[in-house]
Amino acid sequence: MPLTGKQWRHITFGTHNSWLPGDPRGFRDHNHRLHSSGDHRLVPPAGEYAKLNQYAKQISSTPLLINKPNQWVVLHAIKTKLEPLDHRHIAIACCGMHVHILVE
Repeated sequence: MPLTGKQWRHITFGTHNSWLPGDPRGFRDHNHRLHSSGDHRLVPPAGEYAKLNQYAKQISSTPLLINKPNQWVVLHAIKTKLEPLDHRHIAIACCGMHVHILVE
């Protein structure tokens, strides 16, 4: 159970250029000004915003990948940041292109 006045949150974030606008998996830009018709459960129609994704790839650099030894560094840094902020966490996971945290 979460502490009084708090809720459990699943937070996920990706590395630089790992999920570009127009991505075939679906996307939303900040403030939801533009987003695909799909979501994390229902993939959007094939080709939706394909031109936007092609343009984003042209102007973007290669996605940043976190190698195995540095994944432990990322996990430790997140844990170290959460502790003095008094945020409990159940799980933190890091892979090559994204991080998941279950935090209060």
